[in-house]
Amino acid sequence: MSKSNPKVSVISTVKNGEKTLAMMLESVVNQTYENVELVVVDDGSTDTTLDILNKFKDKYSTIKIIETDGIGRVPALNKAIQESAGEYIVNLDADDLIHPQKIQIQMNEMLNHSDYFLLATDSIIVKDLNTIEWDKLDTQKPEITDVTDRILIRNTINHSSVFMNKRILNVLGGYSTHQKSQVDYELWMRAFVNDLKMGIINLPLTAKRIHSNQSFENKKRFQYTYRSMILQQKYILKSGKYKYILFSVASFVLAQLPFNTRQKINQYISKYMDGGKNERS
Repeated sequence: MSKSNPKVSVISTVKNGEKTLAMMLESVVNQTYENVELVVVDDGSTDTTLDILNKFKDKYSTIKIIETDGIGRVPALNKAIQESAGEYIVNLDADDLIHPQKIQIQMNEMLNHSDYFLLATDSIIVKDLNTIEWDKLDTQKPEITDVTDRILIRNTINHSSVFMNKRILNVLGGYSTHQKSQVDYELWMRAFVNDLKMGIINLPLTAKRIHSNQSFENKKRFQYTYRSMILQQKYILKSGKYKYILFSVASFVLAQLPFNTRQKINQYISKYMDGGKNERS
């Protein structure tokens, strides 16, 4: 396999994603980086998802379809990784989109910063069934923010934006089958305690889809952020970074506040984390 043009495997799991699936597939096949395969696990769809996948496969030979009876999110993710042939893994949720230059930019930066296990990107929001017109980007010197230590108190990484070293991902054991939710966040935490670097390329190369009927009412917010705090506490104790315990609790309390208040406080937290980013040994 060419060292200057390594294969990238985009993995995606989908169940009944007929409304947005074609847009996601188009965003992958339109990548400027050419050595890309797409591995999609259809996890027991009952709509026209499989028909859409087969139509794309007839047109693009680089698409691999794996059918299951519904094994669940984590087994489906791990199945896609196992069936992939690339040196690098890109995850993309079935309703999200990526910039045509995303994989090329991430590949360039990963080859130039091989000390990173994972490089994510900044993200923008696309609503409902809308699509997006991407601008061509100047990619000569994008900035990378090291977010490794920030992971302990907040998940700053959009799962659909990640570009991961597959060898290291396999050493970590892939996604945890013991985790019922926040499987991506748990993986980042595991990477942290194994002294692996994670960064974000400061370019908006990923579009996260938000649906109008998506709600995150107070009860769900409380449950989600409480589980995040428990996960954080577990890995803070494992890492020995005890000073972050208070920040983890504060982050949980912060999440219950109104959006504008959270934004202002988050700015102070980010400044603190930036000031201490070189402390990590």
